[in-house]
Amino acid sequence: MAIGAARCVSRQDREPRSGVAGRCGPRDRAGELKLLTSILRDLREQKTVESRLRESEAALRALNSQLQDRAAVCAAVAHDLDSPLITIDEDARRVLEEYGPRLPEEARALTAGAVWRRRAQLRSLIDAFLSNSH
Repeated sequence: MAIGAARCVSRQDREPRSGVAGRCGPRDRAGELKLLTSILRDLREQKTVESRLRESEAALRALNSQLQDRAAVCAAVAHDLDSPLITIDEDARRVLEEYGPRLPEEARALTAGAVWRRRAQLRSLIDAFLSNSH
C-alpha cells in the first residue's frame, strides 16, 4: 500500500477490509481511491482558480484607481482652462462693444471671427476633458 493511503476499516470490528469496491469505494490501477483522488484534484483546481480570481480583482482595483486618478486630472484641467476662456470671451465682447465702431473692419473681423473660432475649439477640448472625467 502506498504511503498515506487509507485502508478500509469496518465500523463494527475495526478490522481492515479488502479494498475491493467495499465501503472505501473503487480504486484506480495504483490502488488509490478514485473518489478521493478526484476530490483532491478538484480542490487544487479550485484553489488555482480562486488565486487567479484574486489576482484579477487586484489588477482591476489598480486599473479602477488609475481611471479615477485620470478623471480627477481631466476635471482639474478642464476647470483650469475654463476660467481664462470665459475671460477671453468677455474681453473680446467688450472690445467689440466699446471700440467696435472705431475699429477697422479687418480688426472687427479678427476679433469676431478668429478669436471666437479659437474659443470654440478650446471649448470643445474642455468638453472632451470633462467627458473623460466622468
